[in-house]
Amino acid sequence: MVNEVFLMGRLGKDPEVKYTQAQKAFCQFSLAVENYKGETDWFEITVWDKQAENFGKYCKKGSLIFVRGSLMVDTYTTKDGRQVRNTKVAAREIKFLSHQQNAQQSHKRNTTPYVAPQTDFSTDFVPDNDTEEDLPF
Repeated sequence: MVNEVFLMGRLGKDPEVKYTQAQKAFCQFSLAVENYKGETDWFEITVWDKQAENFGKYCKKGSLIFVRGSLMVDTYTTKDGRQVRNTKVAAREIKFLSHQQNAQQSHKRNTTPYVAPQTDFSTDFVPDNDTEEDLPF
């Protein structure tokens, strides 16, 4: 059996890196992914260790990322006795496709028009008649 999920989407808020009592880094975040209907689905993702630290450093709200991981189901009982199941993604690999600074810069367009360099074509070109002797073949 295979439990693997691939997601590409944008961060819903700035990530916050936290540490367990054993000083193991982790980061939980929400990822907005467009579904086949054009609607937004939200996924809760958890990433651990060095990836979590790098993620917290380099990603911001709106960053485009790719996540490869597996689905996990958390089950708990509420105070009123209801059983609740939450499906989350445990990330094994995260690729930074952009970060907020790059995203902001990509929206700024260069509005300066391109101006071709001026070339003077008014001088007459006179070919050298001895060119046949200079050819290597």
